[in-house]
Amino acid sequence: MRLLPRPRRPAPLAALATLAALLSTGCDSGGGGHALAVPVYDTLPGGIPRVMSPGPTRWEGETGWQLDLVQEFRGEEGEPSELVNPQSLAVDDSGRVYVVDQKPAVIKVYDPAGAFLRTIGGEGRGPGEFEAGYIALYEGRIVLNDPQLARTSVWDTAGAFVTSWPSACCNYADIHVDREGRISVPALLQSPSAEGPAGAPFWIRWSIQGALIDTVWMPVRQNEASPWTVVTRAGGRDVGQMTVTVPLRAQIITGFDPAGGFLLGWSDEYQVALAPNGRDTAEVFGRTWHPVPISSERRQAVVEDMVQRFSQNMDEDLLRRSFTPDAIPATAPAFTALYVDRDGYRWVRLDPGLDSTVTRFDIFDPDGVLLGAVAVRPALPQYGRLAFGRGELLTIGTSEEGYPVIRRYRVRREVAGGR
Repeated sequence: MRLLPRPRRPAPLAALATLAALLSTGCDSGGGGHALAVPVYDTLPGGIPRVMSPGPTRWEGETGWQLDLVQEFRGEEGEPSELVNPQSLAVDDSGRVYVVDQKPAVIKVYDPAGAFLRTIGGEGRGPGEFEAGYIALYEGRIVLNDPQLARTSVWDTAGAFVTSWPSACCNYADIHVDREGRISVPALLQSPSAEGPAGAPFWIRWSIQGALIDTVWMPVRQNEASPWTVVTRAGGRDVGQMTVTVPLRAQIITGFDPAGGFLLGWSDEYQVALAPNGRDTAEVFGRTWHPVPISSERRQAVVEDMVQRFSQNMDEDLLRRSFTPDAIPATAPAFTALYVDRDGYRWVRLDPGLDSTVTRFDIFDPDGVLLGAVAVRPALPQYGRLAFGRGELLTIGTSEEGYPVIRRYRVRREVAGGR
């Protein structure tokens, strides 16, 4: 029998700062990494229950869950079904796929077999129109936030426009709807306020009818190193400036829990907090982890990637002078993204290193116990554009010919040789 700590009132998220020291006192994988591990349960200051896994508890390597690529589609070239520049997607319980495309902006709907069904909305500023869009679903409703127009809109899944309201501006990122119908839209504060410092990320939550519920502030990591700064000059004076977060820097990673609340973790320690309101910690989970050095080869590869990303609009020589390899940290982050699927399993995306052909996740069960890792080939997109359905995962990818495609993976949860 195992005894779990009795949950108490959530403690402040600041308690996470004590975890680094606490983690160093436990959790040795033992057995040369071959034996399945046993999770360790304890209680942190403030009564926060914590579960740490010294290693996988159900399978080693890639002998556990499998993600099978079962479908790939992009519509018909030159037809309304064709995907041109997809930005966001969602999938309903029946397997229908809803994709926000650009050029022009529209929602495209496909059946479970990938056949095109209809378009919803369209580009513009009128009712039922949008300029950019990030999408989520809730009980027969399509919710789309347009950060360009600072407006959230709702349609039914047949395509009828329902309502819209002014929302958050300028944060081009995924939105979420939890099981209670609370719509979480990301925002970014540009100046200090009584509740958050300059640049503090936060979420504004509305009901499905458009009633304002609350604002959820995310923590800000203090004393972070300076970003890369690119200054353009003309006529002997500065005429423009761009700042870019240095890749692989430790940062706060945020994920969304469909049951309500958020996952938060410092990426330089393998520890994740479940934070129902963004500030208080209800529980902590994680695994034993040792930092991996970043080679000079990878630093240079990262710089080249960043130069290519911005070179369409800026001078390459200027970018190379600004994107200095020495600013990249000495060790890689423990993880790069956090997700929770519809069954409550927690997917922690791992740093890929130099292998750009595969994406790996650590899979934690709904109680925070590490089950094992899964690998996805070809690699998933680095940012967003991922949706969980019933026993499946969908992403927006790129075909070998360079065209955008929707890929559907079936999640097989059989475990070979596990327990």
